[in-house]
Amino acid sequence: MSRSPELYLTDILDAGQAMQGYLEGVSFAQFRNDRMRQSAVIREFEIIGEAVPKHVPATNEPVSSEIYTSSSRSCRCLSKTVRISTVSPVTR
Repeated sequence: MSRSPELYLTDILDAGQAMQGYLEGVSFAQFRNDRMRQSAVIREFEIIGEAVPKHVPATNEPVSSEIYTSSSRSCRCLSKTVRISTVSPVTR
């Protein structure tokens, strides 16, 4: 039995709220030095990235197609940005 699009939307909203909770009152410097928090935020982006294609049905309409492509690309880019920007420099 497949899940309804509404459940995937709930997953997306829950992931966004979880990220807000993880980051509430946390400075960027604190976030950058907290690998567990980084992993939690990245995982929520992954959940969003998995849910978006299932919530936005594929159609032949150009607008829907653009939204789908843009949303999926945005999640991947945001996830990569979080990973890149949180890597601590190697010191010798």
